Amino acid sequence: WPTWAALATTPGTRAVRDRVGKNLGDMADMKITDLRPTILRQWQTHLREGRPWVTGCTGLAPNTISSWWTQLSGCLHMAVTDELLLVNPCSKIPGPGAASEPLDTRTLPTLDQIREAVQHADATGRDTLATMIILAVSTGMRPGEVGGLRWKNVDRKAGVIHVVEQTVQRPAKGSDGWGPLKTRSSRRQVPVPPETMNRLRRHRLMHPAAADDAMFRTPTGRLWSSDRINHRSEERRVGKECRSR
Repeated sequence: WPTWAALATTPGTRAVRDRVGKNLGDMADMKITDLRPTILRQWQTHLREGRPWVTGCTGLAPNTISSWWTQLSGCLHMAVTDELLLVNPCSKIPGPGAASEPLDTRTLPTLDQIREAVQHADATGRDTLATMIILAVSTGMRPGEVGGLRWKNVDRKAGVIHVVEQTVQRPAKGSDGWGPLKTRSSRRQVPVPPETMNRLRRHRLMHPAAADDAMFRTPTGRLWSSDRINHRSEERRVGKECRSR
């Protein structure tokens, strides 16, 4: 696994591979030639229902499970290429792919829940979080893209935002916290409703920053990663549910 992690071409991918490497469970101490479909199915179950090696874990989000499975399968495919294995054992069982399961609309926040989350954030002195929620909901931008925005990316006259980068989950030592988007097609211009643009204008008046600086920073001055944004938003929306990371 260390070889697979070291071959990552971006800080974000390296961070994911490092995280998966720490969550291989029983596979961590096994020889790669001893991996069997039953072991992989068990690993899927642990990720979905709760990892025994993480205290209090009640299961990961479907997208996280899918991402981790993809990394494991990629590592084992490399082992096949290197002639350490004849067949990738991941190919023998269905993957957990989040996209393979129909979306349960009941898990999506309602407009009332979104309004409540924004109002609560504003009322408790977290106007930055409220503004990020409004921006994400009104434009469809991903959390990491919202966290990675700089003021120079906003074109108020044209009413658009230029999405050109995002924050990385675990920036490397000495990194500024920004990283490339996942694909070329992720680079785009996003129309911004006038009400949202006015909210951004008010946000900048409350939190002055240079054009090259981040639009949003945490109270400690750090960039907002997608994990942090998701955690804060989910924390308020479901208040009673736990999202394990």
